Amino acid sequence: MKKLLSVPFTRQTSSISCALASLSMVLTYHDKKISESNISKVVSPMKGSKEYHIADMGRVALSMGFAADLYCYDFSNIFTKDHVGLSQHTLRERYMKWTQSKKSIHYRLPYLRLMEAGGKLFVRVVSERQLTDWIDQNTPPILLVECQPFYRLHKKQDCGHAIVLTGYDDDTFYLHDPLREDVPHAKGQSACIPRSELLFSLYRRFGNTLVLRSRY
Repeated sequence: MKKLLSVPFTRQTSSISCALASLSMVLTYHDKKISESNISKVVSPMKGSKEYHIADMGRVALSMGFAADLYCYDFSNIFTKDHVGLSQHTLRERYMKWTQSKKSIHYRLPYLRLMEAGGKLFVRVVSERQLTDWIDQNTPPILLVECQPFYRLHKKQDCGHAIVLTGYDDDTFYLHDPLREDVPHAKGQSACIPRSELLFSLYRRFGNTLVLRSRY
């Protein structure tokens, strides 16, 4: 079985704008056309970093009338196992306490801002079945993958990269990679990658997955 969504392609215009380009693709797919440059006017890179946080992409979508659900499971740095299954209200309360303590760190704040804006945060591992279900529901998710395994780099490349999942078949996931590098499994708009490799790259980046749905 194969399903492929007709997601318009946007190429990122700078080395740090993959999340902006990915958001542009998904919003345009849902008939809310917006350019990468216009998104950059309403959101800023993380403090102390040149990268854009995937949670902030969710806030932009919320402001445009979408529902935004963010899935992740970063137990080692931000979350602990006792976060699994907590209600949105309880998660938000914990984040508020963190921001008032000396232990607060800047990369927790985008998650809090997302919840305060009306988005939902789910501390759980995204399954392969969930990815295919979203495609079946005509809902292309934005994934944050680890560059080293995704691009099959032999040297250490510890960075995240945002892509849009656009389809699947029995053994393969299809995607739009805004960087469009000429590598074996990512050649522009018709990029594909073995399912196991995409999942490995996604889980290496703590499973960060942003799902946007129209409220209308």
